[in-house]
Amino acid sequence: MKGSAKLVSVLLVLLLIAANMPPALPSSFWGYTSGITAGQTITAKIVNSTSLASTTQAFTWNGLVVYAMNVTGVSSDEGKAITFKVNGVLVGMGTWHSGTNVRLDLSMLKKKR
Repeated sequence: MKGSAKLVSVLLVLLLIAANMPPALPSSFWGYTSGITAGQTITAKIVNSTSLASTTQAFTWNGLVVYAMNVTGVSSDEGKAITFKVNGVLVGMGTWHSGTNVRLDLSMLKKKR
């Protein structure tokens, strides 16, 4: 084989291997909220990632406002920071790890005037 034919063969093998790899599991988060009302949308975005933002709504459980969400990403997102926002306001930060389920309480602090 010539050099370019070998390169094409190697690339084809790598593509076939990559096609058989399972997708990354989401990084799951749940927790209690403070200053967030039931029905408000919580958005999670992996910092410096091409992954789409994940969203959920806060809900009432046993008289408390809570949330639970899966943050989808890819294997290259491993260890990257995640920002959690409500109406564009930062309410928490976490770290993306495939296949985890982490308690992360979120808080929307009100500014004193």
